[in-house]
Amino acid sequence: MGPGDHACLYYDAPEEKLAVLVPFIRRGLECGERCVYLADPDAAQAIKAALGSAGVDVEHEIRRGALVITGRRDYLFENRFDEDRMLQFLDLTLADALKAGFSGLRGTSDMLWEVGTVSELCKLRKYEAALDAFFKGKKLTALCQYHRRNIPSEYLVDSLIHHRSVLFGGKLRRKNPYYQRAMNWADQRVEPAGSDLFDRMCREVSLASE
Repeated sequence: MGPGDHACLYYDAPEEKLAVLVPFIRRGLECGERCVYLADPDAAQAIKAALGSAGVDVEHEIRRGALVITGRRDYLFENRFDEDRMLQFLDLTLADALKAGFSGLRGTSDMLWEVGTVSELCKLRKYEAALDAFFKGKKLTALCQYHRRNIPSEYLVDSLIHHRSVLFGGKLRRKNPYYQRAMNWADQRVEPAGSDLFDRMCREVSLASE
């Protein structure tokens, strides 16, 4: 993954997530990017330990501003997710990284943590649909994390439609037949869906990417 890429990661266990996030962040550090991880306290400690075990001098990278692991959610408005405030947050964070001399910004977060509560997941469709246009021409790389056990299946299905690239099973799948640049979907209701539908879609993405 590189500048302009906006992909999603689906995972079941923390170990599966860390196996992806460690090389994702290491690559950003090697490329001179500022890496930002919006994380809850447990996830923050886990990624620090995993990066350290992989040979990254975590404290050094934090001190020089190359690695930012934070639980702050200043983009929330009265504890509610607002996609416009989030896009403004990304824009300012990218500008700060470039001003500080970094080559770009690489970000990741668990989407449930990012929006705050399960009730706010309904706002992800409009936000995810807007990100492709927002990323165009920017020195910005992002990986959206979706925990399959914590997020209702209808939102997993919806997220699959709005990501050109999908990562699961340790592989980046760049041929997603379900991907749609469909901003008009943003105002439509998210319909309930069973986990079997999402599993079938993932199998078809895997086949398309082989």
